[in-house]
Amino acid sequence: CFYENLLWFGFKSSMADDAEHVSAPHHIFTSSADQFFSKYTANDHLLKSKYYIGGISFSRNSNEVIYSQQDSEVEKTNDKRLDKHQISESYLNTLNLYYGIFDGSTIAAVQSFPFNSKEYSCMHPNISESGNICYFSSEMPGGFGGFDIYKIEKANGAWSQPINLGPEVNTLGDEMYPYEYHDSILFFSSNALLGYGGADIFKCNVFNGNISNAVNLGIPVNSSYDDFGIGFITNRNGYFFSNRASKANADGLYTFDIPMHLEMNYDTAKGRI
Repeated sequence: CFYENLLWFGFKSSMADDAEHVSAPHHIFTSSADQFFSKYTANDHLLKSKYYIGGISFSRNSNEVIYSQQDSEVEKTNDKRLDKHQISESYLNTLNLYYGIFDGSTIAAVQSFPFNSKEYSCMHPNISESGNICYFSSEMPGGFGGFDIYKIEKANGAWSQPINLGPEVNTLGDEMYPYEYHDSILFFSSNALLGYGGADIFKCNVFNGNISNAVNLGIPVNSSYDDFGIGFITNRNGYFFSNRASKANADGLYTFDIPMHLEMNYDTAKGRI
């Protein structure tokens, strides 16, 4: 997430320079969005939790923030489904979505969304530029396969129930990491749509609520490995994650500065230019 000239990202705390000062095993860090990432800072003061925290999005029109947090201790189980191991609900490894108010340093007035559950995850929130839509990924019942992309809409200060984006986006596989660009184009990652291998990054038009078929971004953004989590800083550059250069299957952060050929949609008017 790029917000207030900083890049916000989830990071394994044990790998951080100041790991002894971070309470959660996975927390939110920030860095200046420069070429070298010479410095990054743990934001442990944002939220106090001993559980996994990651995936955050800020509204550009208000002080609202939405983030994902682990429901219980990850060490208790490696499987997140209750019905597979008949384990206690308190040990279930799921991620839930929360929203609160960001005052510039901490997140206050935190509330859980009513659709959260111990039986499935809701994660990867992304608040639209207008601030009236939040996209996220979930494996909740009623979807098309594994993880699907959903949205919630804000009206009169309240968020709606989740709305599945439908078969133009979702498949029998996993669709994750939604990112909305200028209230017009939705980017996301899929491991089931036609691609180059692993998870690829796709885009589709979502202008005025109309969803077009997904299009693969192609090479060099996508590869035969997992590519996901794209986000823009300007109209033509930003960051995404990939494990293409790791023998240990670890995810790395990549920057791009290429023409993405983003077709934009506008309301039309007749006249002379």
